[in-house]
Amino acid sequence: MDDTTKCLDLGIIVCKHCQSTIATFDSERLITYYSDCRQPECLELRKEIKEKQEC
Repeated sequence: MDDTTKCLDLGIIVCKHCQSTIATFDSERLITYYSDCRQPECLELRKEIKEKQEC
């Protein structure tokens, strides 16, 4: 029998703009946090949306 212990990260941090996974973390229950990622494509998209809203 295999005695290795597998750990599942039940916590996740998701970009609130592009929905990409930023990070996962160990948690006792399912938890989702939303934040801003630093991906260049996402930053550009947010910039374009902001410019359109200002018009």
